[in-house]
Amino acid sequence: MLKLAHMNLGKIYFSQSLYDESLNHFTNALQIDERDMQLKVWIGKSYSALGNKNRAKAIWSEVLAVDNHNEEVRKLLGFM
Repeated sequence: MLKLAHMNLGKIYFSQSLYDESLNHFTNALQIDERDMQLKVWIGKSYSALGNKNRAKAIWSEVLAVDNHNEEVRKLLGFM
């Protein structure tokens, strides 16, 4: 339940362009479930929005290493 709360708050903050806050919540959620690749996608989006493209690429590459068919990540990396 706490993971879901952090994830939802992260999405809300992201949609409001409050990327530091969204990153904080996504990171807290990832500490609860380190295997959640969707959280890593959102963490990468937050880093990208904050201008840290290299960190975003590194995180998205981690996702592709686990899920090579993740189309969302492939598209995100294609835009960089």
